[in-house]
Amino acid sequence: MRAELRLNKMEDIYPLYLFQAHTAWSKDKIKELIELLRNAPALWDHKSKEFFDREKKSEEMLHIATVLNVSEEEVAKKIKSIKTQYRREYTKQLQHEKSGSSSTARDKEWFGYKPLSFLRKNIISKEIDSPEQLPKRSGPFTIPCLR
Repeated sequence: MRAELRLNKMEDIYPLYLFQAHTAWSKDKIKELIELLRNAPALWDHKSKEFFDREKKSEEMLHIATVLNVSEEEVAKKIKSIKTQYRREYTKQLQHEKSGSSSTARDKEWFGYKPLSFLRKNIISKEIDSPEQLPKRSGPFTIPCLR
């Protein structure tokens, strides 16, 4: 009997996902993804009926993955990444405008900021719908009594 453990393969040591090929996302490929995303409101517009249709979302994701020749998982990760980056850039832009700088545009603006401007309405509506934006009550709701 051998009590020692032999590991002959790299897969025995490292998870399989580390060996899967990852897509290199060039600026042109990201711009193409942004354009495909714009035409797929099921993936970004939470006010659209399609947003709540899982089959439609799946179809749109498959379409984008096929056009870009990448996996659906990579498309989903990249969409999440660029939406997050857009929110960061939007926040920076707001802070820049509030600071009262003489120029309206920042010097270094992310190349995807303007093409993703269709996402702005979702960010604004989420800000309005957030609990911080609701009026605060000073105490429990009371009904005045007439005597």
